[in-house]
Parts: sequence; structure tokens; C-alpha cells
Amino acid sequence: MILRYILVLGALVLILIGCGNGSEQDLGNQIDSTENRGEIAINEVQDDRSTPEMTTDDNRAVVNGDNVSVHYTGTLDSGEQFDSSSGRDPLTFTLGTGQVIEGFNNAVIGLVVGGKVQVRLTPEEAYGEIMEALMVEVSKEALPEGITVGQQVVSQNGARGLVIKDDGEKVTIDLNHPMAGKALNFSIELMSIN
Repeated sequence: MILRYILVLGALVLILIGCGNGSEQDLGNQIDSTENRGEIAINEVQDDRSTPEMTTDDNRAVVNGDNVSVHYTGTLDSGEQFDSSSGRDPLTFTLGTGQVIEGFNNAVIGLVVGGKVQVRLTPEEAYGEIMEALMVEVSKEALPEGITVGQQVVSQNGARGLVIKDDGEKVTIDLNHPMAGKALNFSIELMSIN
């Protein structure tokens, strides 16, 4: 926990230093990595996994360490789609290396090529709950001119924050991940073991 706050403080300092370049970026659609948020218990899983006893390369169940390609669609509980690999190349990553959120990683483990799974991840299993400690006030003078509520600020190291309040002198920046506090639903199909 202390390490998390040290990292947040470091990110804030970099935002204050790095925002002077006026950079803005929209959140990309690719699923990204987060730090370990504890033990993951996948809820409401529906899948067609084969038994792990299958050993041929085409029919074996994937395990941590395998490099895999998957197609996926992500939705919120409201049914709103927030991301999909449809119309793009499959998402390729190595299982167990932190390249994707842990709940997504764990949902893929045990699939065989062509296998599908539908899973609902709680906020704790995805991007975590919203943390008040990641809502920071910054002097408006430290930010590029013209920054308004709803805009993203990006530091030189790539840390992103969303401007959520402007009182004229200070600006409040939310450093939480945009999907923090939300349950995420995924439909995943394993396309290949690379």
C-alpha cells in the first residue's frame, strides 16, 4: 500500500513537471496492465474449456507463460460496449506477465484454441475501486493554458489524469484509471497459441 502511494506521488510530480508541454491524449482502447490488486476470483463464468489433459499444441489448454492471441468484447453492466478487438488484429500477450489486467488473464487460462469464455470482473478484479488519494489538486498555473474540465493531461512519462474540477485557482485531477470502480464483462475467444 505504501508503495502505491509513493508511485502516485511520483506520478503527480511528473504530471506537474510534464504537463507544461500541453499534451493531451484520449484513452486508447487496448486493455492495459495494472498492478496486482490481490487474489482474483472470477465471477459468473460461462465457458467451453477443454480438459487440461489435452497435450497437442492445437488442442492443449493454455497456461501462464504461453503467448496467446484473443479476440474480445468488453461491456459494462449497462450493456454499453467500452472496447472490442472486432475489426482489428487479435490482442496478443503473454499470460502471467502483467500485460493485461489479472482478471482478464485468469479468464483465458485453460482455454484451447477456438475456446470461448464470458466473464464478469468486479472492480477489484479489474482496475480497482476509485481511490480518493488519487484525486489531486494542482495550481492552475502549473498546467498548460486553456486546460478545461473533461480534458486529459498527460505527463512526460505517460501518466494520465482527467481534469474533473476547476475553481479558477486550482484544478482537481483524477489519476484513477477511467475504468476504476466499474465491473467489466468480457466475451473472449482464444484464436491462437503463438
